[in-house]
Amino acid sequence: MPSDLLSSLPATYGAVRLGVSGDRTQNVLWRLQDEAFRNRRYDTVLILLGTNNIGNDACAVAEGYTRILNYIKGLWQPKAIYAVSVLPRFDDFGKKYGGNIVALNRLISGLNNVKFIDVGERLSCGEADCSDYQADRIHLSRKGYEKLFDVIRKTMTE
Repeated sequence: MPSDLLSSLPATYGAVRLGVSGDRTQNVLWRLQDEAFRNRRYDTVLILLGTNNIGNDACAVAEGYTRILNYIKGLWQPKAIYAVSVLPRFDDFGKKYGGNIVALNRLISGLNNVKFIDVGERLSCGEADCSDYQADRIHLSRKGYEKLFDVIRKTMTE
């Protein structure tokens, strides 16, 4: 995730990236329990996770997602939590488990006290043009991240 785009979020949000590449929901929950996070306070939380779990049952992944949200709510008492949809994947794994992505996004979008940001339709990867993604068709390109952050900024400032 380009740090300049992260810092392009409104200054009032004080954006900090806490994610680690390859994390699964269980890794995030485990890391949040570290003492270092107990003394922090965030008024706004933006969550982008789930793609590394799409091979699992969508309901099980949504349960992990819910546990993370509940932990964050108890830890930081944020005023707003934004959940970005699980991004579409265009590799073989994504094609195989695309239904899980749709099901997981449906479950996440229905969570209470969470503002869901659906970016799936903004990102594309066709046979002729896959410029929103890197060559692996999993990770976003600079152009894809710019589209992602345009949607995030628009939603967070509404």
